[in-house]
Amino acid sequence: MNEQKRSNNRALWISVLICAGVALLISAGVTLGLQIPGFLARRPRPTPEIVGLSVEEAEGVVEPYRFVILPVGENPSDLEEGVILSQDPEPAEPICPGAIIRVVLSTGRPMIEVPQLAGFELVHATELLQAAGLFVSDVVSKYDTLAEDLVIGTDPEAGTAVEKGSKVTLFVSLGPELVEVPKVTGRKLSTARKTIEEQGFVVGAITYRVTGEYYQGTVMKQTPKAGEMAPKGSQIDLVVAGVLR
Repeated sequence: MNEQKRSNNRALWISVLICAGVALLISAGVTLGLQIPGFLARRPRPTPEIVGLSVEEAEGVVEPYRFVILPVGENPSDLEEGVILSQDPEPAEPICPGAIIRVVLSTGRPMIEVPQLAGFELVHATELLQAAGLFVSDVVSKYDTLAEDLVIGTDPEAGTAVEKGSKVTLFVSLGPELVEVPKVTGRKLSTARKTIEEQGFVVGAITYRVTGEYYQGTVMKQTPKAGEMAPKGSQIDLVVAGVLR
């Protein structure tokens, strides 16, 4: 009878221990299961590459990992303003969620002043422009008082700030425009002056000479002579009949 009782007690304790062990295993499994997501969320991850993106685009890339984008500087570059030039940590370096990624942003292309090129030969002016980081977009020839093939000016004008790599138009002289000299001899000085100015010339030196061949105040002689080709805007000297002054 006692032997039977001891056997029953032993079986009862074994059952209790088994149940306790199972409960302990279940509890440990539940605890581990609850901790795994947190562990996975905190484990280091490779830093994504965000160079070449805007800050807004980069924030969309790093949002799933709870990384923080922190601009720490700016530099000029050929990239558009606001684009990320560099990052720290570098791409693929392991960092934990919530970590900070420091970035340097582009301010856009550096600004350059258009150099003063007036008076330079076309080839030299082109070299100077390229040395400044600019390019020739077009060459426009115009008549000017400067000698042929010399640069007259630029568009944009010299001193204007433009982005590096911008294009500039060069205006190059064809030399003075040649115009036929009008005939003003035999005319009154006032009429001759008006004709000279209307034809794009300027009245130069006026010399008075006593003569019986012309009425007083009449142009006796002109230089250059009528019919010659002379630069537009140049002077025409006159000899006028009248009292010597």
